[in-house]
Amino acid sequence: MLHERNTRMEEGQKTKDETFDRIYKHVPSAQREQLIESRSTQTCKKIIVDNHTWEYFVSGSEERTLLVLPGGTRRPFLIFRLIMELEKKFRVLSLTYPRLSKMELLVEGIATILEKEGVHRADMLGISFGGFIAQCFLHRYPERVSSLILGNTGTTSKEKDFTRVLKIKLFILSILPSFLVRFLTN
Repeated sequence: MLHERNTRMEEGQKTKDETFDRIYKHVPSAQREQLIESRSTQTCKKIIVDNHTWEYFVSGSEERTLLVLPGGTRRPFLIFRLIMELEKKFRVLSLTYPRLSKMELLVEGIATILEKEGVHRADMLGISFGGFIAQCFLHRYPERVSSLILGNTGTTSKEKDFTRVLKIKLFILSILPSFLVRFLTN
């Protein structure tokens, strides 16, 4: 099942957002303004895949697409400065993951987003946990990946111990509240 909703981030819109103010209240004002500026260049889209809501951001206007897969916080905002630079040379899709307990659901959700955006092949940047997801996506859909960039991540493996540990980590990430994940990763 697939539903979608598009919204455009308006300049300054997030300054009125109580959630934004609460989450970023301890961030220096100059950095908050840079984040607001970066969000103003992005189109926020929401799509429901198999009863799970995905939020992702589209920016840049180049022909080549770069899919950015963030780490365990499941949100791309920690690397907004990098995204601002990348959108000068790429069409950037940066994802926010829903809480899912199976890697297959993450991979299929990403494939659905790429289909919706008309992207047949993309360059992928996977950071930390996003690197695991990128590798799993590559294993499932090698024809859809032009290049793969991994940062601060491990490798996937078919070894039972590795798979068991990855499943446990994925389960823990799926049940932890977002604020706790951000706290633990800062």
